Amino acid sequence: MFCDLSGYTALNEAFDPEEVEPIMSRIKADATSIVEAFGGLVNQFVGDEVMALFGIPVAHGDDAVRAVLAAQRLHRALDPLAADVLARSGMHIALHTAINTGLLLGRRRDDREGRYTITGDAVNTCARLLKLAGPDDIVVGASTRRLLAARFETVALAPARVKGKAHPLTPYRVIRERSSDERARAEQSQRRRFVGRAAELRRLRELVEAVAQREGGRALYVRGEPGIGKSALVSELRHIAREQGFTCCAAQVLDFGVGRGRDAMSALCASLLDIDASQADEQYRRTAIDEAVDAGWLTPAQRAFADDLLALPPRDELSAIYEAMDDAARRLGKQQTLADLVCRRAETERLLLVVEDAHWADAQTVGYLSQLSRLAAEGAAQLLLALTSRSDDEPLARGLELPAETTTTIDLGPLLADEARALCHELQADDAARCIDRAGGHPLFLEQLVLSAELDADGDAQSVPGSIEAIVLARFDKLPKQDRDGLQAAAVLGQRFALDALRWVSGDDAFSCDTLVSRDLVVAEAADYRFSHALLQEAIYGALVLARRRAMHQRAAEWFASRDLALTAEHLERAEDEGAPHAFLQAARERLRQLSYDD
Repeated sequence: MFCDLSGYTALNEAFDPEEVEPIMSRIKADATSIVEAFGGLVNQFVGDEVMALFGIPVAHGDDAVRAVLAAQRLHRALDPLAADVLARSGMHIALHTAINTGLLLGRRRDDREGRYTITGDAVNTCARLLKLAGPDDIVVGASTRRLLAARFETVALAPARVKGKAHPLTPYRVIRERSSDERARAEQSQRRRFVGRAAELRRLRELVEAVAQREGGRALYVRGEPGIGKSALVSELRHIAREQGFTCCAAQVLDFGVGRGRDAMSALCASLLDIDASQADEQYRRTAIDEAVDAGWLTPAQRAFADDLLALPPRDELSAIYEAMDDAARRLGKQQTLADLVCRRAETERLLLVVEDAHWADAQTVGYLSQLSRLAAEGAAQLLLALTSRSDDEPLARGLELPAETTTTIDLGPLLADEARALCHELQADDAARCIDRAGGHPLFLEQLVLSAELDADGDAQSVPGSIEAIVLARFDKLPKQDRDGLQAAAVLGQRFALDALRWVSGDDAFSCDTLVSRDLVVAEAADYRFSHALLQEAIYGALVLARRRAMHQRAAEWFASRDLALTAEHLERAEDEGAPHAFLQAARERLRQLSYDD
């Protein structure tokens, strides 16, 4: 992300240096705090320009979204400064930002600040995009735009020829973030027929039916790796529940950029109070709380806690009492207020609460979720609570309580072959067989491969789609260094590999695949191992620095030299070794002796 100040030259002409310096210091301080809040890193300041990185050194899986949200907040943070400069001089200053996505080479600079020397075409393209951005514009490249399509509305600007590019460059201006209601409506309007997961759907229908018949509250806990279909399954649960007359309230736990009033429990409270998420007006929200009190959903004494949940300042008549409480009393009061709101509503209507991504939940949110699960178990007969989490059970390790007698746990695995074919049919895929083979039963991988094939002008989907690469590299970055090195060596060897070959290529004679197996990255098969998904291997291989890739292929060639002439030649070719043609000739002669004429 490059962010630049429009009007900087004129500012220096109109103001003395000692007046410009505090303005730029404020912008730099805001940039640092905002970028870091969204998981990024301000890499350097050059004059009035900020260069920030997302996904380096650790990928998060949604770094493009993080970058745009950070840019929007940084633009808003300039407003008070811009208004002051306008009042003092009549000058207009504004930020303009460019964001681009791609594979970069980052080397740590020896300055003890954790900064990087960054090279790659994505950097050069981003710098060109910045020159095409107008004041207050946030523009993104084509690769970034695809990663943002579900979250942000963008518009294509006029293509422009820029230095160093053979073809015109098209910038896409970010117009706005889509509201949660808009995303939900778009999801509903574009809703495909749900395919596969027949056994899981039966369990969902049984849960909904049990709550509808007042057989007691229930909790549902859906676990699975990123992209395996957790969100799709709970989306189908919402559809089933609505058909049975349930009121559906939903929230998502975020791992970054959680401003006051934007956390999952605040969002859930707003949904339970029927507050339109796009409405930020303070009086509108207070009125919703007052109406809840009039309806008997809350007591008058709980107004202050509801205000706090919705990030509203305490009312005059309650502020002194609320401020006199200690923090523990306020937390307990808010937790009880949300619980009472759920109970009161569940007395008169069927209620489905969905909280996604519980693996990001902090201790306070875990406390809320535990209390809601106890409500489903003990009191609220018409309540169905649904939680999704990754398969590492982080919420349970942090104390999430899910009563076993009323909780149904579903562990999602890969799609079966006929389910994958049905999904391809629903997506109207032209090249279903190849996509199914590459996806390995992973629904997100499969869907993204099909969509990438549609987006590719040549109709070819040989590269790994960016959304999948982000997920894979996010998992990769969380591994210890020894396992990262081993996984890269495995990617060089291919989809299937032997442990002794892996140890040779990695240079680690004692390497064990136990961690990779436990993380579902590789699978043990007889004496060998294989990647759990072909796209895992492709994404990790594609992210290898070229020099390291060549060196590993060279070591692989050494390993196979006395074992397999054909593999020796192939690794030498990928190592760009001058001995590759001779190795291919030797392999061809061996195949002739074996009468393998096709080979």
